[in-house]
Parts: sequence; C-alpha cells; structure tokens
Amino acid sequence: STGDAFGYGAELSLEKFFSEGYYGLVSGAYQRAMYRGSDNVWRNSAFDVIGVGSMVVGKEFKIGPKKRNTIYADLRFNIHGGLPYTPVDLDASRAAGFEVLKEHQAYSERLGLYKRIDLRIGARFNQRKKRISHHIYIEAMNVANFKNDLTIKYDANTGELVRAKQFGFLPNIFYQIRF
Repeated sequence: STGDAFGYGAELSLEKFFSEGYYGLVSGAYQRAMYRGSDNVWRNSAFDVIGVGSMVVGKEFKIGPKKRNTIYADLRFNIHGGLPYTPVDLDASRAAGFEVLKEHQAYSERLGLYKRIDLRIGARFNQRKKRISHHIYIEAMNVANFKNDLTIKYDANTGELVRAKQFGFLPNIFYQIRF
C-alpha cells in the first residue's frame, strides 16, 4: 500500500441556540479529498463530495397543567455534490460477461446531486416524581421522495448499465423511555 492522499476544506455554521422553544442550525462546507496511487497520478478519492450543506430548524411547545410535557417538530435538509465513482467500461464488460471498471479513470465521474428532507413530529411526557420520560415520535425520512443515486453498475443479464437509487420516502414510528 503505497501512495499519498490529502484533504482540505472549510466549513461555516450558523446556529440559533435553543431559546423560547426554537432552535436551528445552517451549515455549509467545501471539501476536497484526493489521492495519488502507485501510477503517480492525482485523482479524486471516493470521499470527494466538494460541497455539503445542511439545515435543521425546530420548535417545542410546552403542554399540560404544569408545562412539564412537550410537543415538538423539526425539519432537516441535507444536500451534497454527489459521490465520485469509477466508470464502467461497457464494451469490456459485455465482452467479459461481468463488470470491468476503467481503473485508469478512478473516481472521475460523479453520481447525481444528493438531497433529502426529513420531518419529525413527536411528544415527550415527563413523569412527575421519577426521572423518567416517555418519547413517541413519527419521523418521515426523505419526505420529498427524492430518488438519489446510489451506484451505477453493469448488469450482466441485460448487458446495460443500471443506475441504482437510494430509498424514497420512509416513515418510522419511535417510542423511547429515557431514565
């Protein structure tokens, strides 16, 4: 295992600390990750996403006669420039009957822009005498149903390239006891 690698970047974040029931965070980053293998050529690495952005905003409402319990909602948004990948040599793959990559062009192509919006709505109930709280919430992951690229692979059965997608909308229900 010989070679060199380096990464660099910068990040800027703005945060509204929790007060009066509100909170929020907006963050953006520029980052690069490169490597040089035994052929002495600098290339993007698998982690070279270039730009990353995220945002989370939320609100809590105190409820109950003593304002001990809480109903809350938050919204999260994530985006990044798409992961690099090594392209498939379609002609060589068809001739071989299995996927053949263009290794001399490692990580030279990029998957599509990644984006996701998540929504969470829940309630927290605090016990009066014990230090126990019950949390129940619904989380709607990828609520906008973005079909982000996962990978591009050669399908030996069809002889074509297939662009696999990540999951779409995914609802979850959670219950937690904290003590």
